[in-house]
Amino acid sequence: MTSVFMVLEVSGNYSIILPVMITNTIAYLISRHYQPAAIFDLLSRQDNTHLPSMEERREEVSVHVESAMRAYQSTVLNIEEPLGTALARADTSAEDFVFVEGTKGQWRGIMKEELRRQAAQMREGATLRSLLPPETLPHLHPAHALEESLLRLSDLPLLPVVNRADFRKLEGVVTLGGILETYREVGPRRFKRKPPRHA
Repeated sequence: MTSVFMVLEVSGNYSIILPVMITNTIAYLISRHYQPAAIFDLLSRQDNTHLPSMEERREEVSVHVESAMRAYQSTVLNIEEPLGTALARADTSAEDFVFVEGTKGQWRGIMKEELRRQAAQMREGATLRSLLPPETLPHLHPAHALEESLLRLSDLPLLPVVNRADFRKLEGVVTLGGILETYREVGPRRFKRKPPRHA
């Protein structure tokens, strides 16, 4: 189609559109007969680079965040609660990284060791808000593609997975280990590979 439009634009004669399309189709069929693989596929194979075809992309098994998430094994702290109370609750947590719920479904997090260290330096009666950074954690939804979790996780130990209708409802968490384990499990069946075509 690109070649057809190029000929028409260069010539400026739109009366030749039919013969150009017929010629273009014949040339395409002849080239496909003698060279089934596209030139860009041949060049990528030459460089040992695999580029999935449209057929492979359609047959790809999609993996979502819900496949990799797990339950959060701790209580969720509130950003307005006193540091002493928050520290006592965090000490009973099975997680090293504890979530703090803010307003309007915003989530923050802090390592337990960092919470202990900063709490020792704060004045009595201070709240969690006074020591937490203003940046909120990126969050995920169960229906998100699992690739998205890798982009958002960065160097964080875990990310909250929240309900799409209510951001304050924590559905679970995802970790790098959980993501890799999920890919390890679905890897053999993610692509229904066809034998490679040889020119």
